[in-house]
Amino acid sequence: MVRYISLLLFIVLAWGQEFDPETDEIISAEHTVDTDPEIVILADQESGIDTGLNKAGLKDIFQSAYETAFQDWQIDKNEEAILNTLQNSLNLSNEEITVLKSLYEQKQNKELDQSGRWPLVLQNMAWGGGLYGWAIPYVMDAEDFKWYIGTEMMSLGGAFYLTYQYTKEMEISHSKAQMMRAGSLLGFRYGWGVNTLLDLWPDDEDSKTSTWILMASIPAGIYAGDYLYKKWDPSNGQAWALTLSGEVGSYTVRQLHHIFDQVPYEPDWDDKDYEKWHEDEKKWNKRHTLFELSSYPLSVYLGHRYFGEKSYTFGDALMLFQGRLLGWLYGVMLSDISSMDFEENNSRIVRTATTIGGTLLLDRFIRDRDYTFGQSILSVLGTGSGIAFASGVAIIIEVDDFETVEMMMMAGGIAGLYLSDSILNIKSESSSSLSISEKTFSIIPSFQVIPNSQGYQNKYTLIPSFNVTAYF
Repeated sequence: MVRYISLLLFIVLAWGQEFDPETDEIISAEHTVDTDPEIVILADQESGIDTGLNKAGLKDIFQSAYETAFQDWQIDKNEEAILNTLQNSLNLSNEEITVLKSLYEQKQNKELDQSGRWPLVLQNMAWGGGLYGWAIPYVMDAEDFKWYIGTEMMSLGGAFYLTYQYTKEMEISHSKAQMMRAGSLLGFRYGWGVNTLLDLWPDDEDSKTSTWILMASIPAGIYAGDYLYKKWDPSNGQAWALTLSGEVGSYTVRQLHHIFDQVPYEPDWDDKDYEKWHEDEKKWNKRHTLFELSSYPLSVYLGHRYFGEKSYTFGDALMLFQGRLLGWLYGVMLSDISSMDFEENNSRIVRTATTIGGTLLLDRFIRDRDYTFGQSILSVLGTGSGIAFASGVAIIIEVDDFETVEMMMMAGGIAGLYLSDSILNIKSESSSSLSISEKTFSIIPSFQVIPNSQGYQNKYTLIPSFNVTAYF
């Protein structure tokens, strides 16, 4: 068994840097140290002191250090080495560092980060043509069909021009665009749900309230997504992970509601109880909608708690989506192998468990690695190819039992995932090129973020240190 002892040598130097998060400045400490360097031995720990800083606070520390190093408009090799050491100490991914550097350079050059502008424009054009184009003439009681066709075309052009002008001087990163996009979809779902709960769906052509609510819900959702982006400041990968957490949480709650509050059985249309069933189904739909709408805020918040402190690239988020979809597919096949009906409660429990489990397993699978977009797509293709290969083998050897075919497909998918991953050169979040099992002894420069006592002017101090690791 490989065991290790981590020795964190805290060398408190007179030039130790203090960080003030309120002013985003690194200030040289003016105190000296008269005692010998203190040696702190921490056994069986991979990290140093837990300061309670969140990911945004760690980014602020690195950004302040980078701005300090760049004050002379250049970064020499020594400064670059210190920044790399600080990056590893704060556990920030290369993607996060690239974004921070890009934002600082754009700030210096007075350039805006508008990498997510085109997806936002495309999104609003889709909403303009998909909803507002027909909804506006509908609520205005237009009778001539030309108004519907004409308004659809005008909505496409108008959505492009208005969004283009509105975002002309706005910072819109890919992560912000994703949060606003997810917010618009959730806003639409909430508008739909409000119509269901309040019985606003029109029974005749004179009711337009439901359409007004749908049109108002989308900008409300966009505003909510932008608010959460400003509050949590997620990376692009984290924004997609938050979207996934909301979807998985909603799916789980919907399945649980089906289990504990089953859908009323539908009789024949000419049965005397048909009208009673219709009312019971309407009440059940309201309860189902209420549970679903209640699940989104909690799911997104729990997703922020789980994903918010981790480092995710966009490729990492796609791997999580692969785990969610693969888990659901495996749940369907497991249910069929066990002869469960798709609508049966046991089948719903299996699908829910495999959906959550698949997401968490893929999160574990990609831990400490940064997938690019291309690598995540290759992984998905590898998994799909494994399933297809196993299906082809089953056809060639003439397997008659479909349950056996499904087991072969499940094994092929897992094999495809691992084999495709083994040939991909996935960059580690750590700068070290050796795996843990290959190292016997290492001394790595590091930094420790130490909270100051109340008597200090600044809240945190950056202390240079060495991480000495021995494996035996």
